[in-house]
Amino acid sequence: MTTCVVATGSPSSAEVAVFRWFNDPPRVLGAVTALKDGVEVPLPSSRKARALLALLVVASPVTRSRLCELLWDVPNDPRGELRWCLSKLRGVLDDQARHRVRTESDGVALDL
Repeated sequence: MTTCVVATGSPSSAEVAVFRWFNDPPRVLGAVTALKDGVEVPLPSSRKARALLALLVVASPVTRSRLCELLWDVPNDPRGELRWCLSKLRGVLDDQARHRVRTESDGVALDL
């Protein structure tokens, strides 16, 4: 059994792909691609949004502050950037029947 995230293409610094196999730990390799019902779903072009998706697949749930530390090293508005990336991922991953991007209190998680 695998998740909806698979690896294709060549990786960049912020793009990783994650394989999660039944009863095995997640593996990180390559670029992020999302599949829904076997069909590739276009992901946001933002490298940070793709990296956020990979991080949430590997280690979910994660606190907002930890995500900000990992992905944004500038003092501007990392929480605002995180909100923007989460909204982009929700647009791709969520549907009316299921909300896959979950935010509760200070935690962010994926429900794959």
